[in-house]
Amino acid sequence: MLRSTLAGIRAHKLRLALATLAITLGVAFVAGTLILTDTAQRSFYADFAAAARHVDAAVRPAPDAQQKPWIAATTLNTVRDTPGVAAAVGRVTGPASLLDHAGRAPQRGSAIAISPDPQLQPYRVVSGRLPQSAREAVLDQDTAQADGYTVGATLQVLDQQHRLMRYRLAGIIDLGVAKGLNGATVIGLAPDAALALTGRPGYDEIDARAAPGVSQAQLAQRVRTAVGSPHDEVVTGTQLAKDQADASVKFTDLFLQILLIFALVALLVAALVINNTFSILVAQRTREFALLRCVGATRRQVLTATLAESSLAGVVASAAGVLAGLGAALGMRAVFSWTGTPIATGSGVVLSPRTALISLALGVVVTVFSALLPARGASAIAPLAALRHQPHAGEAMRRTRRPRVVIAAIVGAVGLALTYLGVESSSRTGFFEIAAGGCVLFLAVLAAGPLVVGPLVRVLGWVPGRIIGGPARLAVANVRRNPGRAAATTAALTIGTTLATVFAIVTMSMQASATTSIARHYPFDYLVTGPGGIPPAVTDQLRHLPQLSTVAEVYQGTVTVNASPQQVDALEPVAYSTMVRPRMIDGAMTDLRPGTVAVSSGALAALHAHDGGTVTIDVPNAAPRTARVAAVYAIDQGETLPPLLLPLSDYLRDFAPTTAQSVLILTKPGVPPSESLAAIERATGATALTITSAADYKAQLTSRISQVLGVFGALLSIAALIALIGIANTLSLSVIERTRESAVLRAIGLTKRQLRLTLTIEAVLVTLLGVATGLALGIPYAWATVHLFLRQTGEGAFALPTGQILLYVALTVLAAVLASVFPAHRATKTPPITATSET
Repeated sequence: MLRSTLAGIRAHKLRLALATLAITLGVAFVAGTLILTDTAQRSFYADFAAAARHVDAAVRPAPDAQQKPWIAATTLNTVRDTPGVAAAVGRVTGPASLLDHAGRAPQRGSAIAISPDPQLQPYRVVSGRLPQSAREAVLDQDTAQADGYTVGATLQVLDQQHRLMRYRLAGIIDLGVAKGLNGATVIGLAPDAALALTGRPGYDEIDARAAPGVSQAQLAQRVRTAVGSPHDEVVTGTQLAKDQADASVKFTDLFLQILLIFALVALLVAALVINNTFSILVAQRTREFALLRCVGATRRQVLTATLAESSLAGVVASAAGVLAGLGAALGMRAVFSWTGTPIATGSGVVLSPRTALISLALGVVVTVFSALLPARGASAIAPLAALRHQPHAGEAMRRTRRPRVVIAAIVGAVGLALTYLGVESSSRTGFFEIAAGGCVLFLAVLAAGPLVVGPLVRVLGWVPGRIIGGPARLAVANVRRNPGRAAATTAALTIGTTLATVFAIVTMSMQASATTSIARHYPFDYLVTGPGGIPPAVTDQLRHLPQLSTVAEVYQGTVTVNASPQQVDALEPVAYSTMVRPRMIDGAMTDLRPGTVAVSSGALAALHAHDGGTVTIDVPNAAPRTARVAAVYAIDQGETLPPLLLPLSDYLRDFAPTTAQSVLILTKPGVPPSESLAAIERATGATALTITSAADYKAQLTSRISQVLGVFGALLSIAALIALIGIANTLSLSVIERTRESAVLRAIGLTKRQLRLTLTIEAVLVTLLGVATGLALGIPYAWATVHLFLRQTGEGAFALPTGQILLYVALTVLAAVLASVFPAHRATKTPPITATSET
């Protein structure tokens, strides 16, 4: 039996090669994702380990040190005087704004303190040298290259008091792990100069290097004893590197987990393709298996032989998929780098034994389980089947029609019930119920698929049949001849289309809801912000501009309310009627008077408060103040309102802020945008202020959403590609099955061109069937998801990206045409006489 199995594999190696291609792609996607995950983690940990290579102990604010998020400058001397400390440096990172060469267009970035100890410098000097005085600075390599700075140039930087500081560029550095600052501009200064520029009252961290013979644990304990502050914690250098790396990989881990979900979807699609392929192979080898039974093979031997073929195919395909995963990881890394996704992946890729084994195991298990049902069917073939006429696929379908209808009805009803419960839910669990309902309903579609293929294909093929004639009618007949095979072929494409449709519609609807919410609740023309707030002089100049009608300051801070720290805003009252209009649940913003507070609906429960009740607000250097909840508002998608809003007079009296964090501006009617913008730019002058128009904000939001949509759309296209390979695979096997039929058609006058056209139309019909089913599932479930979101947020709109969906359909149909090229070439290369003479 083993020799027979090996002989069968050699005889059908082309068919098995086609079958393994889909699983290879699925495994490549999974392996590529795992490789990218391992590479990103190694890159982060290697970078932070290199940065902390000579750090033996570090002092940093304790996790609960909310009142003192820095380390006193005097602590640095304490650490330096601790026995066993060879050197200690203070780390500072704070906001800084670098002006362009003309002294305008401030570019937000960070200022850091440059360590005077060479061994405690986590960066590399690319050119020049490190600063040796308070008037010198270094710049990160990326900014220097992008803005054309060279050693010896003058850097113009604004400090936190908006004073212009000039530094000589002494050198350019490669930041290494500091690249994790989201690609921002980084200016390096001497420690005292960095403290002065950033306005920080102390250090973010103090790193110490041990003297020879002193271990990290010993040094950490000595420093801990010397510092003796409950507000500071001391950790070893190894723990410091691990904590920093752990914090940095959180986003990467979340993003790559989402990526892995897409990879598993691709693997599921590959499983459907492999199952359909083995079903066709078993059907085509009915006589072969029956003859084996005639000569003495048992059912167990036939089952084992078929599973052996699938196992071998799975091993080969999975091994190829692991190797292809290396290329997939490089490709995904290039895509993420192009889109600006902050995933650190170093210069190479990491293929760990764990990743290889997981990918291999997944590929083999998925392949074997996908072939299990066809293999059981092969083992059930009776010996006399070699001598009997095999029933037509339509006959078998008629026998299973009633059970399929019953199963599809029951399962479909369950899926629809789950979906309804999700749509009517008032909590976030409704989204999971909708997703579960969609999965269950898809099972009903799989059961009913063979029953509806015939009517649907007849409808889809009516126009081609009227226009093209014979080849199109032959294509329709070929698809309808085996509806079970056609339904199984389209199932994989249906998954990809459904997910792509849901994702596109939900994303577009969220974008439309956000932009609508911004336009309705934030109808300002300009927003002026700055890292250190807005100087009062600038606000006064803005108020006197004839081009502007309304200028309103916005104050922001963190206030303890009912013993809970809360972000609060205080706006000038005129802003509530002109430029900030939150969606009110109870009361109105005109009710916000001295002694009251407005609270978001989400914060009420957290504060254990209610509309009309009172809250207690802690006031510095004074007794706590009681305020009545006068209004309750909602925070909708895209809005940036805080949990609480205080009256401006109360906020100024109790907290005495020196500057407003931002200014909202409304222009006078009829003033051209170019004129108003120019006037605002003149009023702000050479400051670190950023001027953002409402149109700019919406454009930024649209750009971000479009970027996300593009990335995940590309990931879903991999599943569609695997499904299209399944269509090409089915066509190729169908061509082998219909060799004599094609020869007869050729003999009675069908040309090569007409035969190729028949197979192309057949591929397009199957593709349109899968796409149509995917759209029929995707659009309603996208509506259900958006509807639930709108019920919970209160406003928004369902947006149907018609153009994007039509483009997806067109690209899929084009891919189907390309997928039919090889099967059509194979069908036409055999001469009619040769084919009709075969037995």
